[in-house]
Formats: sequence, structure tokens, C-alpha cells
Amino acid sequence: LARWGRFRNGCYGRKSFTNGMALVPQDIILNAGKRIGAIPGGATAGPPELMTDAFNLLNTLIDLWATQRLTINGIQKFSLSGIIGHNPYTIGPAGDFNQARPIWVPIVTITLPGTNPVDIPLSIVDAETYAQNVASKTVQSQVPTLAFYDQAGPPTGNLFLYPVLNSTTVKLNIWVPVALTQFTSLVQAITLLPGYQAALEYNLAADMIPEWGRPLDAQTGQLIIARAAQTLDFIKYANFAPPILKIDPGLLSPNASPGGANWFSGP
Repeated sequence: LARWGRFRNGCYGRKSFTNGMALVPQDIILNAGKRIGAIPGGATAGPPELMTDAFNLLNTLIDLWATQRLTINGIQKFSLSGIIGHNPYTIGPAGDFNQARPIWVPIVTITLPGTNPVDIPLSIVDAETYAQNVASKTVQSQVPTLAFYDQAGPPTGNLFLYPVLNSTTVKLNIWVPVALTQFTSLVQAITLLPGYQAALEYNLAADMIPEWGRPLDAQTGQLIIARAAQTLDFIKYANFAPPILKIDPGLLSPNASPGGANWFSGP
């Protein structure tokens, strides 16, 4: 593994071991710093002040990406057993769903127990619909029909169900986007999906220019900013999942199948 240690003079340098190399945040910072001329090419160390500033900028960048759906690779399922009469379910550190607090909860289902468990999707509604159309918010049932997610927080968001679950044998499932999390140290071993390292390096370099990129000629600065936008676009293209085209049943002829082309749009 590659690990970074601090030299006695206060600079940072890489300690290489024989069993390969692992990417750490400091690699991203050094590469970004070299692109803007803040760190000499070929150097394996950077000034402590630069490393600290760049590390904070890198985590700020990651925090910003967590608000953009297309910078998040995919969604992950989390489940827990129903709690009788419990509403809302909290999502976040130390919450009912003990995980990072999501900005979106695009899918909510319940799983009914049995030899062949059945998943039932819940309709996701907004705050106005939940507030105005759900008259009695304490009605209980084994099978809720809708869910409303209030980001609330920090540290937790609130997932409201209607009707409220009255069974502990029913499982509540959420599918939420899981963003890249902020780094905890310069030497944290990290694994990134294809394209993310380049996007982080160029976007960090662009953010470092005002403080650390002088003297930097205008052409080089423009190229770095353009490359930052391009690499960010690449991961957004990779994460984009176009919705599946659906056909209104009224357009289908009596003998048509949903996957076929035997449909009409007129009399």
C-alpha cells in the first residue's frame, strides 16, 4: 500500500511499500497542485499550508457533488422491520435507518412476510400533498400506500408513512442515492469509480487557482477550467439513467403487448 508520512520539516512525502499502491486523497491534491504550478512536477511533497487548504477544498467539492443527482453513481437499498405506530422513521446517523442522511428517497417499498415475500411500492408524495390530503395521519395499517420524505436534518431526515405501520413482521425498504463521502484524512485509502479521480483532480485544481495558481497564464487556467467541466460531464453521462418509455394503455390495441409495436393513436 502507499501511505503518506510527515517529514520532520513539516512537508508531506510518500512511503511506498512492496505490495502495491493505493490511492489516497493526498495523491489527488498533489496532482491538482502540479497542474496549476503550485507544486513542482515530479515532487512527492507539498507545503503543509497548501495540503491543508486543498484538503478542505476537496471535501467542500465532495459535499457539493452530494447535492447533484448525476454525480452520484447509483442507489442502495436499506431495510428495517416495521415499528408499530412509529411515524416518522428517521434516516441519518443514529436514526432508525442508521446511515448518511439522503437528500432524496426516490423509492420506498414494504415487504410482506410469507413463503414468497411480496414487495409493494409506495407512492412518493410531496409535502403539500401529505399535509393537505392526508386528513388523519395516525391511522394504522399493515399496508401503507404512500410516503413523504422531509429532508429535515441535520443529522436526520424524516420519512412519513400513510397509513402508519402496525406490524413488526413487515419490512420497510428505502432505495437512496449514496454519494461519495468526505475524506477523513490525507492518507485514507480510497477506491473511486472510473472517471472520478480525473474529475476530482481537475475540479480541485480549478478551485485552487485563485489562491495557489499564481502566476498562472490565462490560457493554462482556461484549459484547466474547461477540463474540469469536461471530466465532470463524463461522470454525469455515466450516471445518467434515462427513464423507460411507457405507453398509456389507452393507446394499445386489444391484441397488443406492452413490448410490441401493435398500437394505435387514433380511432
